[in-house]
Amino acid sequence: MNKKRTKLPKENTTNNTVEVLMLQSGRSIVSAAKNDVSMFFPDKDSWRNRLKYTMIDWAERDTSLDIYSFYQEYRIPRQTFYDWITNYPDIKAVHQEVMLTIGCRKRLGALMRKFDKDVAFKDMYKYDPEWKEIDHHLQTIKNDLIRNQQDVFIKMYAAPNTDVPELPTRKDIE
Repeated sequence: MNKKRTKLPKENTTNNTVEVLMLQSGRSIVSAAKNDVSMFFPDKDSWRNRLKYTMIDWAERDTSLDIYSFYQEYRIPRQTFYDWITNYPDIKAVHQEVMLTIGCRKRLGALMRKFDKDVAFKDMYKYDPEWKEIDHHLQTIKNDLIRNQQDVFIKMYAAPNTDVPELPTRKDIE
């Protein structure tokens, strides 16, 4: 068992570092299929810290584009993770930051044409809460324009000294 360690700064200090033990991603698929959560200890602060540091480390990878990949890699059932988000505010805070990191990566990838923009922006509202507000605002503007849209008729006159007949008026059309 090769445990991944990373050096993270200690809170409220400048030069001290502390080694943090990360979560293992080598859990078997069989135990995940049984929904065996016995190896998860979210009630312990030390375990939650490991989870948080693991999430942050995972989010910094260039290949981290979907939060479900994290659940799959560490064999954490999605519903179990959502229960932790509900019950533990510290996990929820880190989860929101990870989601913003993924959203930023997808947005920049679309702008740099590494990803198809339609695919990248399709579920962006899941990663960035402001995206949903912007999307809703733009849809409201579009609906208002469609609702207020009226037919516009432009009356054109023939140039002088030509035999071009006048175009019909609106009353002629109706």
